Amino acid sequence: MKIIIEEKVKKYMEKNQISALVIEMTPVGCSCVGIHKHAEPSYLEKDRIEEYQNTKTHVQYLLEKNLVFIEKTLLPCEEIVVLGTHNPFNKKIYLHCEIK
Repeated sequence: MKIIIEEKVKKYMEKNQISALVIEMTPVGCSCVGIHKHAEPSYLEKDRIEEYQNTKTHVQYLLEKNLVFIEKTLLPCEEIVVLGTHNPFNKKIYLHCEIK
């Protein structure tokens, strides 16, 4: 399986200290969410990455320096592409993915 992260998504992850991506199936399609290595925002008491590492529903991959957790129901697939759509009003990148 091949995982591709669009360049603007990589830059956004670096700028916002996002160290992992979670790719899951939701009722409206495939979802991609970035999570921090540390508990963020401050009201979260536990490390979100640790939460996904200790589950049997996700498979962990290391892509360059980032972790990617993929829900097992999405596997097997040939390729997952993580894309970002820039919102010019709030300057955020919204993550989404394509599965082939």
